[in-house]
Amino acid sequence: MCGAALATFLRVSSPFDLRALRAALGDDPTLVADVVAIYLASEQELSATMRAAAAREDWGEVARVAHALRGAVLAIAAMDIAPALHELEVSARNGTATEPLCHALYALGELRSSLSP
Repeated sequence: MCGAALATFLRVSSPFDLRALRAALGDDPTLVADVVAIYLASEQELSATMRAAAAREDWGEVARVAHALRGAVLAIAAMDIAPALHELEVSARNGTATEPLCHALYALGELRSSLSP
């Protein structure tokens, strides 16, 4: 489903700004680790929900989950990923979102890889 779309999507150069997250959390390494762990757990669940909704062509659910994920990535200072999720949300609300879905899932995967130990 995503092969051709991903070929045209530029790789996210720096999906996560650790300095910004540390600054926002008072440079507390334990709190940063906790916030990242919570993000990773919720992102996996939300991404699975989004994939299932897309498979059912439930674009309203895809838009809802994209909106939730956008808030989550902004909360952990992954600013470069938010536009892909916003594009997905808007496209899904318009009833189709295959290419934006591929872009968002790719960006989320890049972020997951950069955050995972």
